[in-house]
Amino acid sequence: MKKLVIATTVCLLLVAGVVHANQEKDIVSPESELYETVRVIEETTIELTKDPGEKTLLEDEYAKNRLLEAEEMLAVGNEEAAESSIDDYNEHMDAIEKNLAEAKERGKDISEVEVIINENMEKRSENLRSLLDRDDIPEQAKAGITKAIENQAKAKQRAEEARSQARAKGNGASQEKGKQEKQKGQERAEQARQQGQERAEQGQANKPENPGRP
Repeated sequence: MKKLVIATTVCLLLVAGVVHANQEKDIVSPESELYETVRVIEETTIELTKDPGEKTLLEDEYAKNRLLEAEEMLAVGNEEAAESSIDDYNEHMDAIEKNLAEAKERGKDISEVEVIINENMEKRSENLRSLLDRDDIPEQAKAGITKAIENQAKAKQRAEEARSQARAKGNGASQEKGKQEKQKGQERAEQARQQGQERAEQGQANKPENPGRP
C-alpha cells in the first residue's frame, strides 16, 4: 500500500509538470507518453474512493476527459484512439449508473450529485451530437457515439421516473399522515363527547329532588 501511494504521488508530480508546461490543454493527449500513467492514476483514485457520491463525480469528470480526447484525436486524424476514447466514455457512463443505483439501494441521499450529473450529461449530449454530424467520423466511432446518446437518454428517463416516484411516495406519505391525524382528531372528539355525556349524567344523578308542597 505504501509503495502504491508513493508511486501514485510520483506520477501525479510528473503529470502536474506536463500540465504546467502546457496550461492551455485540459487533458493529457492519448498520444502522450504519460497518457497510460494518467489512466492508471484515474483508476487508482476511483478504487481508493469509498464515498459513492464522490466516486460518481470522479467517473463523470473522467467521462468528460474521454470525450475531449475523442474530439482531439478526430481533429488529428487518429481514428483508432478516438474510437477507444469513445468506448471508454461509455464505460464511465455505465459506472455512473451503477454507482447511483448502488447508492440508492443503500439509502444514500445523492440528489445533489444527480443534479450535477444530469446537467453535465445535457451539455455532453450536445457535444456528442456535434461529433455525430461530422463527416470524418468512422463507422465504429459513430456506433459508439450513438450508443452514448441512447444511454444518456435512457439515464435521463430513469432519473425523471425516479424523481416522479419519489414525489408520489412523498405525496402518499403526506396523505396517509393527514388521514391518520384526521382519524386521531375524530377519536379525540368522540372521547370528549362521551366524557361530557358521562359528566352530565353523573351531575343529573347527584341533583337533589325538589320537595313536594305541603
